[in-house]
Amino acid sequence: MLFTRFLVKPIYPPLAASLSCRYKHKHAPRVHKVVLTGGPCGGKTTGQVRLSNFFQKLGWKVYRVPEIATSLFTGGIQWENLNNEQQLSFQENLLSCILQFEKSFFDLANTGDQNTLVICDRGACDPKAYVDEEMWKTMCKRHEEWTAENLRDLRYNQIVHMVTAADGAEEFYTNENNPIRKETAAEARELDRKVAHAWLGHPSYDVIDNSTDFNTKVRRLISTVCHRLDIDVSDRLGVHSRRRRFLLASSLTNPQLLGPYQLSHYQVEYLYTPHQSKLHMVHARSADGGRSITYTHTVWRQSTTSRSVIPPTSRPPEIISNISEKDFQLFCLQRDLNHRSILKKRYSFLYENTYFQLDEYLHPKWSRGIVILETYTSLDGEALKLPPFLDIIKEVTDDHKYSMFFISKSNYPELICAN
Repeated sequence: MLFTRFLVKPIYPPLAASLSCRYKHKHAPRVHKVVLTGGPCGGKTTGQVRLSNFFQKLGWKVYRVPEIATSLFTGGIQWENLNNEQQLSFQENLLSCILQFEKSFFDLANTGDQNTLVICDRGACDPKAYVDEEMWKTMCKRHEEWTAENLRDLRYNQIVHMVTAADGAEEFYTNENNPIRKETAAEARELDRKVAHAWLGHPSYDVIDNSTDFNTKVRRLISTVCHRLDIDVSDRLGVHSRRRRFLLASSLTNPQLLGPYQLSHYQVEYLYTPHQSKLHMVHARSADGGRSITYTHTVWRQSTTSRSVIPPTSRPPEIISNISEKDFQLFCLQRDLNHRSILKKRYSFLYENTYFQLDEYLHPKWSRGIVILETYTSLDGEALKLPPFLDIIKEVTDDHKYSMFFISKSNYPELICAN
């Protein structure tokens, strides 16, 4: 079952006074350059999208530097068919491309007027993991500026190593999400080790292993970056955080009700597309009234030890990647007629250092009037302080009748009557 959603980027500028973030330099714009690295199937693609979304909601400008090697290999280059001289030339040109690509983003970030996060999908030292020591030394000798200090220590503010699923989460290891990847689990573990070795020595080096489930792994990634920036995110990213949802009495007829707590305003649309063994979601985020749109594809992947697809409300492991508008339209053509598209308004705000999202359903017509308040927290029961200015009826965290998947069903009215 493929799941499509459109998420509209903030229409109103985030209110700095509402944020609980404490920055060391409150007035000078900050630029934080972080590399996401690691072996194959470690969660880098999903991590950069989730990290980007999180910081955008905090009011940061976010740039994502794409992985250059994937673009080159999809052009027909086969590494195993290159001789030694060709491999040396390719890696040298690859590193030159990485440095130039990054410079384009770094220059924009350094001349901007707002806090900026630059997320690099791999970085300048990653090619070192794919060549022997002699070849790497030969490359660096040809370019005096290619020193460990320049390529590793001084170039980036932080390195985050996302450990391959082949090491600690073997049942979820796959190459399906990247067609150029052919490594076995054993080869992935060895490559992961080499990548780690290539970056060791950086003063801000963090490792995100597979000691937790995947969603917690991604939250640990975000928390690690926030920690390096001295940003207080309360308990939203805690290891034991979970999603809690609450039903409101009526629609939010007056958005000003959120008053000083309002952080950002979205419009969100979702659709489903049939799939036999996986759950998919396509997500479009737009800004400036829809003039600027980015598209994202999410896959909820079942475990290889499970025979059934995991329901969308249980938050199974995710793979998230950016797609083109053309790909997005192709997904839309495959929509499941058993599910209606969903349109809703979303308000994001902070209250008592807790980040909340409020969704007001607009379509289909039977969903009008449904308003759901949602947050991620490790607090249970009444320990979670809910906004007193909202008329909350009850908690619906485990009530599938209020899940988006259930509401989107074409026979939803009949199902509700039957219950």
